[in-house]
Amino acid sequence: MEDDNQRLHIVYENTFRLLTYLGYPSTQPIENQNNYNAVLARYGHVIIVGENKEGEKQTAVILHPNSSDMVGNKIVNLIAKQHKKVILIVNKNKQRISLYKKVRENPKTKSHVVISGVYDYLIYYFPDHITFTKYEIMTDEEFNKFSTIENKTVTQLPCIYASAEPYIFWSGAVPGNKVKCMRYSYTAGMTVFYRRVL
Repeated sequence: MEDDNQRLHIVYENTFRLLTYLGYPSTQPIENQNNYNAVLARYGHVIIVGENKEGEKQTAVILHPNSSDMVGNKIVNLIAKQHKKVILIVNKNKQRISLYKKVRENPKTKSHVVISGVYDYLIYYFPDHITFTKYEIMTDEEFNKFSTIENKTVTQLPCIYASAEPYIFWSGAVPGNKVKCMRYSYTAGMTVFYRRVL
């Protein structure tokens, strides 16, 4: 229990860092209110809302380490009523896969939960480290230019899954995006490659 609480604390601190990195700085978690009270207060989940310069909001939801899929699904359903862009963070990968599948199959939450990740993504991976593989979301203009030069279509790009890759998680990329990947190694230097996100 103590180890889980320590992990939760680290994830909580680094979620602010994640939102800032994605361009949605935040200063404090949302207060429990209205229909959040009964569920959130009982299970100890955390909601952090960041906002960019255009006033658009990004919500991060950290589920408690001991929460079940049923509780997690209930939390997501509640949050989706008030927040349009949700990043879901859970303790274990098995729960992430199960819960993410449920929310993506639910018409009420499908368009709300944009990406999901596990605690480890926010404990062991940091974008300011030199060996971190950086992913940049390409605009349509950037991809069209790349496509013309390389003579490649979207379907010819290798795939990468948004919810199963910690580096993609930090980029904020969602299914349908095209990304430019930059990987550094001490022997080969900087390598650039391109992927489509599923």
